[in-house]
Amino acid sequence: YDIYEIYCVANVLLLMITIILYISRFCISTVIVNIISYASKPIMNPNPDYQLVIDAYALCDRSTPLCFWLSYVHQISSYSSTCLVQVGYDCVLFNFIQRISCLLKILEYRILKLPNLVEIQAFGYHDEINYIKECIKEHHSICKAVKALNDSFYETVFIQLISSILTMCTNIYLLSMQDIFSSEFNAVFIFLCCLFTQNFLFCWFGFKISSNSLHVSNSIFNMNWCILQKESKTMLAYVMLKTAQPIYLFSKSIIRLTPESFINIVKVSYSAFNILQH
Repeated sequence: YDIYEIYCVANVLLLMITIILYISRFCISTVIVNIISYASKPIMNPNPDYQLVIDAYALCDRSTPLCFWLSYVHQISSYSSTCLVQVGYDCVLFNFIQRISCLLKILEYRILKLPNLVEIQAFGYHDEINYIKECIKEHHSICKAVKALNDSFYETVFIQLISSILTMCTNIYLLSMQDIFSSEFNAVFIFLCCLFTQNFLFCWFGFKISSNSLHVSNSIFNMNWCILQKESKTMLAYVMLKTAQPIYLFSKSIIRLTPESFINIVKVSYSAFNILQH
């Protein structure tokens, strides 16, 4: 590692900490407000039928105070735990994506550094070939990391994106039927903001990996090829062809993680909302 690579790793770690802290604070604060909005409905509004936060089966008679409050606390604690687990899942996934982006930047820098090392005669023939081989191995390792990430989170992200379309359109429809600034309106609005933010971050971080993977190919194309050996040029041409195709996270799913996909999700949700409204 040289100074730039250490700086790149430190910068990515600092960015990860900042993003995770921001996501944690934003999501946890919105989750808390959302929980308070939902939790206040059964106790702040008239409730002759002893309705809970979630209309679910109770093991006892909810008309008795003990059963009602036990069921109420159980639902609130379960709802809070589920929301916090989702926040933790998002932070872990964004952390992995950011680390892969950092590896792609380091690979790009190492490839660009090769002509300078040859020019100052720091490398001999065999050192030059071995250096390119190490870069190829590093790119294979990055591809394996992306594959492992796809295999681990593919089902979850696929369900998340597909269910978001239905959830967005139904929540927009419910929002249009509520009185402004009522407890129901606030709860649905905050949940909708969390959903928009979550999907946007998914698409944005996935787009960063795709763009960084293309930078490697562009860097090889723009570097000084003339001073390299013939075998080195052949190997770099292979790397350039290998990296010409962008790396897409969860490419097996219907929706790719790009900003355009986020816009399409919003458009489809709004179209479904118009169908429900009419």
